[in-house]
Amino acid sequence: MKHYLSILFCFAIVASISFSCVPDPVVGCTDADADNYNPEAEESDNSCVYARDKFLNEYNGINECPAPLPGESAFVLEITEGLDGSNAVQIEFKDLDLPVPILNGTAQGDSIIVEPDVYQVPLGIDPTDPDKLYDVTMSAVARYVSADSIKGELNLIALSIPATCEFRAGKK
Repeated sequence: MKHYLSILFCFAIVASISFSCVPDPVVGCTDADADNYNPEAEESDNSCVYARDKFLNEYNGINECPAPLPGESAFVLEITEGLDGSNAVQIEFKDLDLPVPILNGTAQGDSIIVEPDVYQVPLGIDPTDPDKLYDVTMSAVARYVSADSIKGELNLIALSIPATCEFRAGKK
C-alpha cells in the first residue's frame, strides 16, 4: 500500500508541475501606433503593421497645377520611412518642374498628412538671381486608392498666392 501511495504522490507532484495555473502570456502587436495593435497582448510577436507600410514605394505620377505654375507634368514620387515614429514618412517629388523639397508626413489609416510648413524654395522668377530662395508654405494629403495607386494634392502658398496641385501616381 505504501508503494501505491508513493507512486500516487509522485504522480501528483509531476501533474502539479506540468499543469500550473499560470496562463501563457497573450502574444501579438504591442505598439499602440500600429494598425493591428492588440491591447491585450503582453508580449510582442513582431507582427505589427503600420499605416505607412502600404505607401512605402516609388510611384510614377502625373501632377496637374493651375496657372501660373507648370500645368500637367510627369514625375517620380518616392515615399520612404520617416525618422519621427512608426507612421512617419518622407515624400520626395522627383523630376517635377516645380521645385519641391522632401516633405515629412504622417500616415493615418488610408491617408498621409503633411502639415503646413515653410520651406525655402528657388522659384526662378528673378532674372538677375534665378537661384534666389523664397518662403513657400507647403502641405499635402495623399490617399491610398488601391494596392498600386495613390492620389492627392499638394498645397502651396508662394508670394501670398495659394495654389493646389492635384496628383495621381501608380507604383513603378
